[in-house]
Amino acid sequence: MTSSDWSYDALFNKAQLYVERALQSDRNGSLFPFWSSLALELIGRATLSKIHPALIADPREGHNILHAFGFSPKKGVPKTIGAKTIFLRLQIIIPEFTVEDEKFCQSFINMRNEELHTGTPIFEDFSTNIWLTKFYKAIKVLLEFQEKSLADLFGADEAEVAEQMIEENKAELVSKVKQKISKYKDVFEELDQPDKDERISNAATKIREYIHSERLYNKYKKVECPSCTNEALIIGRYISQSEPKVVDDAIEVHHNILPIGLKCFCCGLKFESNGELSVASLGGQFGVEDYVEPIEYYELEIDPIEELKREGYTLSDLENHFEPDFDYGND
Repeated sequence: MTSSDWSYDALFNKAQLYVERALQSDRNGSLFPFWSSLALELIGRATLSKIHPALIADPREGHNILHAFGFSPKKGVPKTIGAKTIFLRLQIIIPEFTVEDEKFCQSFINMRNEELHTGTPIFEDFSTNIWLTKFYKAIKVLLEFQEKSLADLFGADEAEVAEQMIEENKAELVSKVKQKISKYKDVFEELDQPDKDERISNAATKIREYIHSERLYNKYKKVECPSCTNEALIIGRYISQSEPKVVDDAIEVHHNILPIGLKCFCCGLKFESNGELSVASLGGQFGVEDYVEPIEYYELEIDPIEELKREGYTLSDLENHFEPDFDYGND
């Protein structure tokens, strides 16, 4: 039993309505991006609601959670979370919904809010080459998570155009990444051999320092740089973790990591998105193992006296081990 106005079908159908209004608008006018921005937010909400409507309930008031489960509150209007939280949650839940997708969605919704709440006509002269391809790409990722296609939302003709724009944007990214790899390869090869040797010998230290300074913990792996073939660092972010397993006296947890950047301290090559890494065949998810003490993993509280008894201490030993609990200064 869930609330119908927060249900997946209700939100998706409303997004379809706004998409229809957008597509009926002049592509050079302000209404096209305006209706599109409303549809984008609704598709984001629908994606979370497909998992469960509770994911869009504002948790600060209990009656919002109750409403998500289909119970009508006696007072107050049920509220949902803001658009910012919507897209931050989607970026955590859907690995394919990249940081770039999340940033675009936030920016687009912020523009919509500025259009609505200020005197600035933000969507006037707002060229489609600034936003439309990114809009289609973000929407496609969310629809695929819903097990739908662009055609389900935009219709066959518009979906075909959207797919073409997304593919052409990929081709542009491929060209950009290849040029970057070639550029830094040439820069490194033009160095004198002593300079190359010095950079290579210092790279390992710089990698360790970077891991420590950025507190990467185990969210990284070392790979061969696609430009200079020396050791480079892949930086990632947590996606999820597997069910814990008991290994010897520890809890083993397998973390799934999404690569989001690369740094080479030899040639200077740098990638700043999973898209760039994917073009260079370095964008695949990877796993890291973490071993945690059971007490720490399950956040158990151990009685120190019982622990000492298990270690063989007698009652007299314990009396000598602990100081009396004096109430200092209150006599």
